[in-house]
Amino acid sequence: MGNDRRQKELRRAKRKMREAAKKAKPRECGGCTACCTALLIPEVPTLAGEHCRHECAEGCAVYATRPGRCRGFECAWIGGWGAKGSDRPDRIGWFGFIDRYPELNVAAGGGSRQGTVIVVRETRQGALQEPRFAEALGDWMRRGSAVLVQGRDEEGKQVVTLYGPKIPKGVSMSRDEMERNATAPSRSG
Repeated sequence: MGNDRRQKELRRAKRKMREAAKKAKPRECGGCTACCTALLIPEVPTLAGEHCRHECAEGCAVYATRPGRCRGFECAWIGGWGAKGSDRPDRIGWFGFIDRYPELNVAAGGGSRQGTVIVVRETRQGALQEPRFAEALGDWMRRGSAVLVQGRDEEGKQVVTLYGPKIPKGVSMSRDEMERNATAPSRSG
């Protein structure tokens, strides 16, 4: 039941993004394949972090018939965030998208009634230390958004950081720590 509600709210948020994008000049992926490497695509199969076998110089070789997971995905840039040319994900080295994580939204002090969080994935190491990301993060937090950032530390290990109005400097943990915490049995008492 909870998963059905989450899916409906995600579809509603994506629909709102698409409607806003229709009012503006439409954006297309073109040669950008940032999400092709950063997303888990079971239909291909492609693991998160691996290049999709359909990537080519023009973008996606099977774009017209791409898998449902790809067809249904919309990054924030396609949805109208950022400058049309310069903020395309393959140029800035990261992309954002909206997902629903009510617990993280509350923990970070996010203002979303639906529990949505902006998820950012780094596609070029070091891109999250550049000024453009700091500007975007600051703008999202001024608007009351919770932001979950997935990147790598100096040693190349995966790190997840949660930002929001309650935690403007962020709280970080390694991917391994996050997975251990997610699978640890809860203690009542």
